[in-house]
Amino acid sequence: MSTDLDTVEKELQIKVASVREELQKLLIDRDSIRRELDKIREELNNRRDRLKKLKEELLNVRAELNHMYNELNNTKNYLKELRERFRVNIAQLKSLSTEIKKFTSTTYGMSIDEIREEIEKLEWILVTTPNLDLEEEKKIVDKISQLEKRLRDALMYQRNMSNVYSRYEELSDILDNIRKELKTKSEEANIIRERIAQLKELRNKLKQDITTLVNDIVELKKKREELRNKIMDIKKAINIKSEEYRNLIKELNRLKELREQSKKDIVMSRKREEIKNKIERGERITLYELYIAFSEGEEKKTKSR
Repeated sequence: MSTDLDTVEKELQIKVASVREELQKLLIDRDSIRRELDKIREELNNRRDRLKKLKEELLNVRAELNHMYNELNNTKNYLKELRERFRVNIAQLKSLSTEIKKFTSTTYGMSIDEIREEIEKLEWILVTTPNLDLEEEKKIVDKISQLEKRLRDALMYQRNMSNVYSRYEELSDILDNIRKELKTKSEEANIIRERIAQLKELRNKLKQDITTLVNDIVELKKKREELRNKIMDIKKAINIKSEEYRNLIKELNRLKELREQSKKDIVMSRKREEIKNKIERGERITLYELYIAFSEGEEKKTKSR
């Protein structure tokens, strides 16, 4: 019986070692997957943080882009106003130019000073010439009257020419300022367009980066779920193997107890044999030895139960 127990015990020990090895491998696999899960969680957190920053950056870019579009529209509208003002002032300048040409084509034959001098001469003749013929006097008076009219016309012409030239110069200055402002605003519009192009490029890049990150997060979540399922499977396997291991250990302990009991039974059997021999030889025995000698039947009854 002892040999049979030893054989069974060895088989159980081999099986226990095998189950323990499988259990250890499962625990190692579980810990390895847990570490991998921790890495994935960290990667997910990093990508979520990055995604949040990219979304905030995209919002800022969109806000700036809208602002730039508004600025461009305002600049375009202002350029339109400037061009209209330029057109109106050019038309006025052309009108003044025509008026100047008309004035310059008008001639009075004499300058204002010459007319005044001629009037003074004629008036002096009237004053200083005695016994002037009435007909001659009338001619001089008529001549003076004509010269005074010419003087008035010349003075009016001079004033008009002065006003026209003044207005012409004023319009020329206004047009120069408008040209400068048109150039400045056109440059501003080009700068805004360049910035809009940069922002659109940045917006598209951010969108691509966000899409890539979202896809990465989806893949990481999928991988995380797969690892979680693996851990669940491993946990189930660990529970099964742990239960199997505990049962094997229990069985092994039971066998050890049986073997110990078997050893005790052998010792007790030998002891009884010695006591029986002593009784047969007529030697004195103790009460305990007497108990041992006659306890075999009771033990058999107990075991049979």
